[in-house]
Amino acid sequence: MSLAEARDRAAERRKLREQEIDPIEARETAKRQAALERAKSLKFKDAAATYMTAHRVARKNDKHAAQRTSTLKPTLRSNADISRFRC
Repeated sequence: MSLAEARDRAAERRKLREQEIDPIEARETAKRQAALERAKSLKFKDAAATYMTAHRVARKNDKHAAQRTSTLKPTLRSNADISRFRC
């Protein structure tokens, strides 16, 4: 980051402070909003595949992994929007 860019960013944060907005909280809110938007566009099929890949090591053997995957196949075929599912 150049000195000019750093000064511009500092000026933007000073403007936020003048409006009585905490720059750190504003940044965190923007990050949470971006994560929420990404999650809203996530398909169940993609989320399930990511989960299964990440947790495959926890399975005792390949048979268990195959059983878990096969229980999700009807849902995965539909490529359903994950926002349909409520916790």
